Amino acid sequence: MELQDVIQDLPIFYQTPKIEFYGNLEQKMLISYAKGLSNEDEYKINMQTCADICAKHQLKYILFESTNFKGTSPENQKWVGEYLIPHFKSIGIVAITLVMAKDVFGKFSFNNMVKGSDLAYKGELPFQFTDSFEDSYNWIMEQMQAF
Repeated sequence: MELQDVIQDLPIFYQTPKIEFYGNLEQKMLISYAKGLSNEDEYKINMQTCADICAKHQLKYILFESTNFKGTSPENQKWVGEYLIPHFKSIGIVAITLVMAKDVFGKFSFNNMVKGSDLAYKGELPFQFTDSFEDSYNWIMEQMQAF
């Protein structure tokens, strides 16, 4: 199972040269595809937009395809951990999966974000890192069965 197979017939909810958000309204899932490196401001805007789309469409699951992620500032990492992840839970997100970045700084950023969130770190919001899109997709499908 590849990303392109899953998103080919899905509507694009948001698109920039660096990121795309696809929505599967039937499954209540947003799929984020990071195509390039966003600067610090773009990153925060993109993540807030992700939350806004999820709230608007009452989505419950997020799959981040972040293989190309190169990391973000310590300030943004803190913002994700302290604000964004709790905000996701407050708008009804019940599970998040993320295809781990290949870049070492991207991996470090992701680990800091999750460790900075009590909800994700303590398991109150199921959060799963994987090494492939297929693994993330399969995990999120399992979560849908559980909820």
